[in-house]
Formats: sequence, C-alpha cells, structure tokens
Amino acid sequence: IWNGSEGRLPNVALVEKAALMEDCGTGLFVTRCHCDDIKMCNCCTTWIYVGYIDTDSDDKFNEIMANLTNFNAVKMKVGANYYDDIKRVAAAREALGNGPQLMVDFHYEWDVATTLRFARAIEKYDIQWLESPLPPYDFDGYRRLSAQSPIAIAGNETIAWAETFQRYISSDGIHFIEIDPSACGGIRESLSIAKLAYISGRPCTLHSSSSAVLFAADLHIGASIPNCHSVEYHMFHQWFWDTAPNNWKTVKDGTISVPDAPGLGVNLTMDYLKTYEKNELG
Repeated sequence: IWNGSEGRLPNVALVEKAALMEDCGTGLFVTRCHCDDIKMCNCCTTWIYVGYIDTDSDDKFNEIMANLTNFNAVKMKVGANYYDDIKRVAAAREALGNGPQLMVDFHYEWDVATTLRFARAIEKYDIQWLESPLPPYDFDGYRRLSAQSPIAIAGNETIAWAETFQRYISSDGIHFIEIDPSACGGIRESLSIAKLAYISGRPCTLHSSSSAVLFAADLHIGASIPNCHSVEYHMFHQWFWDTAPNNWKTVKDGTISVPDAPGLGVNLTMDYLKTYEKNELG
C-alpha cells in the first residue's frame, strides 16, 4: 500500500498494515488507551497542492478559511518565497483569530539562517511549530536551529527507525516528534519512537498524508500514547476513505473518534482493491 511519500515503505510497515486489514474480530489494541477521541490538526493541503494561496484574492482565501471551523489547529505550507510566506502567515492568523493553533510546514526547503530569519519575523503571529525546515538528516542543523529559534521545531515525517529519532532527541534538535507509521517502520516502531519522546518530555504528532489505512493506524497509535499532541487530518489525500467509518467525516471541536471495528477499523478487502485499481488506475 503506497503512502504517497515517494513510494518507499519499510517492509514491516506493509506487513503490519496488511495483517490489520483482516477481520480479526476485535478492534486493534496496541497498548493502554489514553483517550476516546483524538485531537486533530487540519493540514491545509489546498495550499500545498494548488499552489500558494493568493491572499489578495479575498473570495478564495475566505472560502478556504471558512471550511476550517471544526478544527482548533491549522497547518499551512510555506517555503517557496520568504516575503510572500510572511504575508500569507499574517493573513492566516488574522483570519483564524487568536484561538486556533497555527503551524507552518516547509517540507525541507530552507537552511538554518533563512529559517531563523523567518521564525523571528512570524513569531508575533503565535506559531505552534516550524515543521521540517531543513533536510531530514541535517542533525547538526536542527540542533543549531532549535537552540536559537523562538518557535518550536517539528519533524520528521520521512525518516525511519527509533535510533534515528533518538539522534534528534539526544541533540535537542526537534521538540514535536512527527511520526509516520508507513515511513518509520510500522506501528510497533511508532510506539517505540513515542516512548523515546515521552521519556524526554516531548509531544508526538502523527503524520497522515495518504489513505484511510494510514489515518486509521495514526488514530489507534495516538489513542494509545500519553504524549499525543495531534493527528493530521489531511483534506486532500483521502484514498480509500469510502471504506472508513462514517464518523470520520465528523470532526467537532478539533476531535475525531477512534475506530472501534475489527483491525484498524476500515473495511478494505481485496475485492475492493481490485475494483479500485480497475476504476481509478485504469
């Protein structure tokens, strides 16, 4: 099952997900459940996939912001144009008001010096985190950035294995530990990473830029760890969502219910995948 991240998945993640699609007669149990509902952060993927929103186009901007009323947190794309990004962040904060959290995602676009300039310029807009501003394996860069940035650093959705995350934690390079089960090594590895983060006093956020399968796994992991900050609700990549529970479309006050059906809680069968391949992929 491809997760959209350049098609590269550790094999263990594929095996785990395939096994959990089976009707095992009970909901997935990964460890002690800490909550029934998971706090969600809404990833404003319109900014990512239809270009940078033109804040001078009031109708389009207001339409996008009006669709975020059920969420208490918004993540937006930055990283292409320094001055335009500052303008867009300011406009987003003005539209959201003072309540909702606002996060920005660079997707590995900048260097330490540029990111620091940008962080100081947008600090006044009450930004929750700067996500993945540097290349994912620039451990020293993240260490230097975190030591100087007025805004916390989050990352990194594309890296694998707990040992790699431990390098970030040991160097104090990242505060919000961003886990993607389909990239980091699977559900068990995600729990190991979350435990390392918990011991070091760091919150976790679960990355979900893909299908209903990944989102379901994220929800179960988030419900099972004591340091879950949020699970990404991706509004663009929603493959196989017609196999998901109906209540997934109901986000209220920034929360969504964890599936309680067998396995991951999605009704994904081989017959469905064959039909999907024929209809959607030709």
